[in-house]
Amino acid sequence: MTDHWDSIVDVLVAGSGAAGLTAAIAAADRGLDALVVESTPRWGGTTSVSGGGLWMPANPLMLRAGGFARTGVDPDFGRGRTVYDNYYGDPRVKPNPNLGPLEKGPFRAFRVHPGDLGTKGGLLTDEHARVLREDGGAIPGLYAAGNTTASVMGRTYPGPGSTIGPAVVFGYRAARHAARHAAGDPA
Repeated sequence: MTDHWDSIVDVLVAGSGAAGLTAAIAAADRGLDALVVESTPRWGGTTSVSGGGLWMPANPLMLRAGGFARTGVDPDFGRGRTVYDNYYGDPRVKPNPNLGPLEKGPFRAFRVHPGDLGTKGGLLTDEHARVLREDGGAIPGLYAAGNTTASVMGRTYPGPGSTIGPAVVFGYRAARHAARHAAGDPA
């Protein structure tokens, strides 16, 4: 183990949850040098206690679910049978707005474990996951996603797992924005 920790990186990701790992992967995919740091003894941040399994591309369950997406019928869990399910589905996906095939990579995997966690407060961010000052302006170079941020759903909680999706999406958006900024695009 070394006592010398100085590093120069393009993207420093604080937190190894879904948002942080997604940001690091997206940054690395765009040629940036990303470093993930975690302040807790558990790698995976809050995501490590808030999901329920290990997703691996092209596993037998995924291939079976791909068949469900083509037929629009999920005999295992009945996804998409109710008005409630369809309200949260993607109306562009046919024949069932809750079932879409995952057929083209690249795919990434990370372990998710069961738990119960959500947030009703945190840092305010914009559409690029940039942290906002009290006056609404973005703090240059500071991004946040996941359970460190205010919920994108305001004061509502649609249901279990609803913090993971925004964490991944905004981690990805943060990395894309940081990559564009590093390449000289001020947007």
